[in-house]
Amino acid sequence: MHSRHLWPTHAVHHSDTEVTWLTVSRIHPISRLITQSFGVILLSVFGFPLWAIVAAGSLRYFYGLFIHADVPWTFGPLAGIFVSPAMHRWHHAREIHGAGSNYAFVFAVFDRAFGTYYLPGPCDAPLGVDEKIGGGAVGMLWHPFRKMAAPLMVAQSTEP
Repeated sequence: MHSRHLWPTHAVHHSDTEVTWLTVSRIHPISRLITQSFGVILLSVFGFPLWAIVAAGSLRYFYGLFIHADVPWTFGPLAGIFVSPAMHRWHHAREIHGAGSNYAFVFAVFDRAFGTYYLPGPCDAPLGVDEKIGGGAVGMLWHPFRKMAAPLMVAQSTEP
């Protein structure tokens, strides 16, 4: 979701300046569709039964509530294994060293393996994004479409 093409939908989630358990609900419908479809397809390809796919989705949702909680927990010696609320908060930080880090959702070992692990301690950095997302639910829903239309409008205005 952090790629150039998918970011406009995911930026809605990152636009929250106070990450709390409610932030997990600030997801653009396109972003939710992509992430949930990816999870279902991946587990299906590996032959997991329907009950396991539903259980994995439920666990992912509830773990998402937990890691978005406004608590400074780092998990101490387990920090390198599991994503903690503090680790995920660094992922939401704006314009600091750790802002391109901590992409894992449950297992921090993936960030360690890919060199994107960052957890100097509890996060007190400003959160959110610099780009204008738009006010209210309607503004957030339209944000990705405005971002996609912007290059088209620039191209049209520069044509003779």
